[in-house]
Amino acid sequence: MTDFCRQVRRHNPGARILWAYGLCGQSAAETIREAVSAYRAESGDFNCDFLLLPEAGDNGSRQHPGHAAHRIAAEFLASQLRRQ
Repeated sequence: MTDFCRQVRRHNPGARILWAYGLCGQSAAETIREAVSAYRAESGDFNCDFLLLPEAGDNGSRQHPGHAAHRIAAEFLASQLRRQ
């Protein structure tokens, strides 16, 4: 995961990187959070962050997020980006 962060940065040197995760479950959240934190510490790139999204719950069909879940996630993401 830290290699992935380095690769994204290499191809997008001036971009804000936000790893948003959790809409379809949060089982890997701590692993991703720790990897982003390790990448930030080793690289000094503090323009790379992790954001835990709210889980979709049963807002979609066949255990996939539907329109309502994506709306909730988009509003959450927008509010978090405005704060920074």
